[in-house]
Amino acid sequence: MNYYAHTKADESGASLPPEHWEPLFSVACPALDGAFCERCDAMQPGHGHLNKVGWLAGCFAADMFAAGSKDAEISIHYFCSSLTDDDKAHDDGLLS
Repeated sequence: MNYYAHTKADESGASLPPEHWEPLFSVACPALDGAFCERCDAMQPGHGHLNKVGWLAGCFAADMFAAGSKDAEISIHYFCSSLTDDDKAHDDGLLS
């Protein structure tokens, strides 16, 4: 079953078919492996809502630390990877 975060309507207010809606989650997101995701960064509507929320949370947290610091790197890694595995950053030894 597919889940969606947002539906989309046409100019008259009628709901468009699901292929135009924003999916709740995108499994094939590079950010889930700690890599840069152009789709998350650009807030693309066809990309997973939760992926983008995690990306924004990581970016926000990273900006609270010195640029290039380990803490900034951990923020991006932890928030994005936590969408699929809450313990990944702990298992990797990045967080205590």
